[in-house]
Amino acid sequence: MASSTFSPGTSRFCCAVEILRSSRPHIAAVFARRPLKRNPGGMSINHAFALWFTLATLRPPVVIESGVHRGFSTWLARETLGPGARIFS
Repeated sequence: MASSTFSPGTSRFCCAVEILRSSRPHIAAVFARRPLKRNPGGMSINHAFALWFTLATLRPPVVIESGVHRGFSTWLARETLGPGARIFS
């Protein structure tokens, strides 16, 4: 089996890690503005970061969301993609 190009120690892995690290201040600022300060049973900072990073990186023209709990992920998608984003919840 071929080794992954994102194996620890490779330049691509180190670059990916640095991109993730440099994104922390951005998600921290967005997370601080969240309308739901407590979201039991819903998304926490770890999942919020994963969603935010994915949306910010891919910039999809349309988001289709299922399983809306209290609307936090919808809010996060709107914050990340802007008011013109097409979000179907």
